[in-house]
Amino acid sequence: MKVIKMDGRVVDFNSQKIEHTIEKANKEVDEFERVTKDQIYEIINYVEDLDKKRILVEDIKEIIEEKLIGYNKLELAKKYVI
Repeated sequence: MKVIKMDGRVVDFNSQKIEHTIEKANKEVDEFERVTKDQIYEIINYVEDLDKKRILVEDIKEIIEEKLIGYNKLELAKKYVI
């Protein structure tokens, strides 16, 4: 899958970037507000399973935010967006 960045560049999808960004946000919230590694992998798998040839980075961010909210992790979703 190719990711179209905000500046128009096209790069390969890198699941580690999603994992790193969510883990970084996890460190900024209380423990009860964090997602587990399994939940992070569920989010990554969801994005990968979309099986898109190309996707906007903004769409990936929106999907992740929606998934975090779906886990009832509202504060984490805010930190992730920032």
